[in-house]
Amino acid sequence: MSFPFLKLVGAGNDFIFLSGDDLPKNKSRSQWAQTLCQKNFGVGADGLVIIEDWQNEGQRPEFRWDFYNSDGSKANMCGNAARCATLYSQIRSPQSDTCRFQTALGWLEGQVSELGFSVSWGWAKPDPEQKTLTIENGKRVTGYFVNSGVPHFVIVDGEASNLSGRDCLLIQAHEIFGEEQTNVTLLTETAQDIANTKSFERGVRNFTLACGTGVIASALVLQKIKGGHRHRLQAPGGLLGVELFEDKVIHQGPAICSFRGTFQY
Repeated sequence: MSFPFLKLVGAGNDFIFLSGDDLPKNKSRSQWAQTLCQKNFGVGADGLVIIEDWQNEGQRPEFRWDFYNSDGSKANMCGNAARCATLYSQIRSPQSDTCRFQTALGWLEGQVSELGFSVSWGWAKPDPEQKTLTIENGKRVTGYFVNSGVPHFVIVDGEASNLSGRDCLLIQAHEIFGEEQTNVTLLTETAQDIANTKSFERGVRNFTLACGTGVIASALVLQKIKGGHRHRLQAPGGLLGVELFEDKVIHQGPAICSFRGTFQY
């Protein structure tokens, strides 16, 4: 037996998209996320997005997503996956350049934009909080903690360049962040208007080519340090844009469909 899926990529962050109607019930969704995202025997991806309650009666499609990290855990939000969801909507309903979909954060608006696709959602803009913590061998790390949809600890410039993947694992699981833990985002300013950022994601337990909420967290920290509401940030997988307002955030970047397939089980 088999079921169809799409593999969509947002700035190198890759996701398996499928309809909830097509997913077999012989495993939990968390188990399916682990199976499908596994690169040797599955499809291979950073996350699984299950699309449900698709409606396309008017000009703009509406739907709901159920998002899972590759380890089977759920996350409230993923910026790159949200842009890919906008692309998914355009593939499924090519006559419309806009869509509206529900996540654990609430309703998001998606549309075609200058950098590829953009998503926006309402919020009470969070204020990054500076924290210093100690990891193994007495190493002290200072950064900014902020929830940009999911929690991020953003470490800036010199401190960011001195951290290893193991350091990021220790920071991620530090007791100060509780059982939920945190993503770790490294932010380096440049002489130009584009800063560099990369995130060590808790659901992947490694650096990814891009993290949408990490880019938003980085933009919030940049705004706190130097002001401005519009920021462009370079992730390893591509250029991403963020516009920050008191009542909403707009996130822009690329999204592509790398292939369609069927999974045999």
